[in-house]
Order: sequence, then structure tokens, then C-alpha cells
Amino acid sequence: MSGTAKIIEREPASPGRAVIDPSGWTADRMERSGDWILHLSDSEIADLDRAIRGVETRGLDIMDISRENFALPVLGGRLAQVRHMLLDGPGLVLVRGFPVARYSRAQAASAFFGIGRYLGRALSQNAKGHVLGHVKKLTDVDYNKDPRERGYRTGVMQRFHADSCDIVGLMCLQTARSGGLSSIVSTVTVHNVMLERRPDLVAELAAPLYWDRRGEIPEGRDPWYVTPVFNYHQGYFSCRYARQYIDSAQRFDQVPRFTQLQLEALDMMDALLAELHMKTGFQQGDIQFLHNHVTLHGRSAFEDYDEPDRKRHLFRLWLSTDGARPIPPMLAERTAGGVINHQGHRAERAAGGCVGGGGVGLAAQLSDPSENFLETFEAGRPQINVFRGSRIGMGLAEGVGLGPVREMLPAAPHRMGRIQRMVLGLGPAQQIKPLEPGNPRKMAVPLRPDPLKLSLPSLDDPKAVHGNKHGFLSD
Repeated sequence: MSGTAKIIEREPASPGRAVIDPSGWTADRMERSGDWILHLSDSEIADLDRAIRGVETRGLDIMDISRENFALPVLGGRLAQVRHMLLDGPGLVLVRGFPVARYSRAQAASAFFGIGRYLGRALSQNAKGHVLGHVKKLTDVDYNKDPRERGYRTGVMQRFHADSCDIVGLMCLQTARSGGLSSIVSTVTVHNVMLERRPDLVAELAAPLYWDRRGEIPEGRDPWYVTPVFNYHQGYFSCRYARQYIDSAQRFDQVPRFTQLQLEALDMMDALLAELHMKTGFQQGDIQFLHNHVTLHGRSAFEDYDEPDRKRHLFRLWLSTDGARPIPPMLAERTAGGVINHQGHRAERAAGGCVGGGGVGLAAQLSDPSENFLETFEAGRPQINVFRGSRIGMGLAEGVGLGPVREMLPAAPHRMGRIQRMVLGLGPAQQIKPLEPGNPRKMAVPLRPDPLKLSLPSLDDPKAVHGNKHGFLSD
């Protein structure tokens, strides 16, 4: 890192006062200083290379990577500095110089996940439990107009937002032909500028607002939740904002309609984000980390190359710092365990397989963590969902479970059997039951009579199902 920017000491944050925090910066200052950019040295790259080879030698899944088995004696100290800068500094760091073209996708994934383990704990990023996601255009749908779509699967402009984690990381595997610039803004600075110009609107954004959960609904909860944009908790300032989620909550009749002042406050928030943000482009091999509680980020629309292997492609990590700094209870709930799936459980862990009537399918064990259950299959439509690397299984015919698996766990209360630490082995399965006894079309198994073939394609295809040592996949 370079530069000699003055270090700002954090002062206790409270409503109605300017926030004094090291994460308060201007675009001009960051662009001039370069303090937030870390350039990897040859010895640090060699350190990563040894750790990557160690993962391969031991046959580790991505989810099995830890600081202990991904030792970085040279780079580890710099990563401690990165974590400090994220939590007690500007809230953003760019690690530059990782030679990603030298490695396979699986090796690059190991490097990224291993670096992430020095900063926090990986969280699920969607209802399928993916902990290492692909950011790549897979659809032409505009997620700004369709609440069922996720922005990282599109090539359209992404509005400013914060993700459901403490730290978000991106590794650039391939840049776009044009566009795809990253936009980053300090929410401390946005707050303070709004306070200077319209303190009455700061008060509106510090009051409770309704947010759309967009299908990620915990059991027994409403399809919306309530939290302010600006939060002051135990002396720490935190911001959560995503205009489209606030706007779409208005579709629920039970949610109060916006007041004129609320609309003015949201519009001014958008205007200040456009005024105060910094733009930065990705280079191949760049690794960007952002602290979600003090920054917002967006992305410009991009145009891809025609060749499949040159299309814009990033890996993404969501990390929890497990209470490293105080945040309000609702934000803590949103960032504790990643995305909630459609049945109200946190999608974190997967294992096992099940089949019926000669069809083939894979089922996920998801953790509440108090209760496990099987992903639902609709009769006549076999699906394949692989979530947790080698902790997957394939079943052929009722009563049999088949590898390749290292571990299959019981998925109570809809138990299907247990196979432990087997490679290409057979074992018993039992009690494959409908998930909804009153609904014969909702079963834990597909019922197609014709056998299906299962393949685990290349990591280079983000539409493919990945598993078996790699532990991640895309939607």
C-alpha cells in the first residue's frame, strides 16, 4: 500500500450529528491516494501458490479450506492489515496482481476462498446455498424491473446497494469488452453531506422503513422487514440501502404508503450516491473487498465479448466477521448466515441424494441449523442441485444410495439414509417420503420412469452443476 493519508479516529456516532469515522472519504481523496490498493509481491504470490498446491495435494473441498490448512506465512500479515482497513479504515481494499491466468478456475477459486478465510466466514449467497458464486451474465432480464431476478446474473446497470453480509469480495477472472465499472461510495460521507443540506431528510432515513424480502422469508415472518437506512448502534454508524427493495415493498397492502418526505429523502439519497461515488475498473486478477456497513456499491452496464471464454466473469464471496463490530439486531440477522431459502431456512449446508422410480436426482440438506430437511422435487420433473462439493450423493432406485460421495448425512425429519466416508460406494437408503403428505405432487424424489444421466461439467461453465471437490456453483 502507498500514500500517507491522515488517519481519522472514530468518534461515537449518534443521531443528528456528523459521523466521524475513518470510513468517511471522498472520491477525489481515494483516487489520489491509492492507500486502499495492495500490490502483491512475488513472495506473496509464491505463498499463495504453495497454499493452492496444498489444497490439491490433500484433496480438500473449498468448504474445507481454513486458515490452518491454507497457511500463508508471508501474505497472512498483509491480510490482517486488509481486515483492519475494512473494519477500522476506509472500508475498501483492492488486492492487485494475482496471476489468475496462470491457474485453473478451481485453483483460482481455492486461492480466493483461502484469502477470504483470513477475513471472515463464508456465507450462502442465494437460496440454493452457494457460498462461492459466479458473477456473469446468464440472462437478458433486467433485475431492476423483475424482482425474481438477481443482479449478478445480468449485464445491466446495478444500482447502489449493500449485500447481506459484513464483507463482500470479488475476484476478476475476465473483464468485459466495455463497461462493467465498479462504483463505490462512503455512506458516512453521504450521511454527512445530507446532514449539511437537509437534516430533516436524514431524520427520515434514520426512521424505520419497510424492505421487500423478495421471497427470502424466514419461517413465521412477513414477506418484508423493517430497518432504517441510517443506523446508530452502540456508537457505530451503519447504513443499509437498496432503493429497489424499499420501493418494491410498496406492493404489499399491509405496508404503509410512502410519505412525501420519505420520497424526498430516498430521492436525495440516490442523488448523493450519483454525486459522491468513485468509479474504478477491474483488471484481470484483481480482488476487491468492501465493508457493507459503511459503503455501497454498484456497477455500470457492460458489453461482453462474443467468445464464451472471454465473457466477463467474477467470483464472489460473502463473509461474516461474526460480531467484530456492533451492528443493529436486524442487520445482524441479515448478515449472520446468508440468504434465506424459500422454505424459511438458511441455505448453508448440503449433502445426500435420493431417487425414486428409476429416475436420478440430488437433494440438498439445508441447515436451520436446528432442523434439516430435503429440497423439494416436483413429481415428473427431476432436478439436480449440488451444493457442498464432495458432500453430495446420487441415488439409483428406491432403497439404494450411490457415490461418488465422502459423506451422506441424514436429512431429518424426512430421513433417507446414511452413508459415511465412502468413495464410489453403495449404501442403504430408507424412508423416502412425500414432503407434503397432502400433496402427492410434492415429493422428496423425482418419479420419472426413464433413467437419467448425471454429469458434473467443467468449472468454466457457470450454467453447469459443479461439485465433487470444488464446493461451489452458479445459478
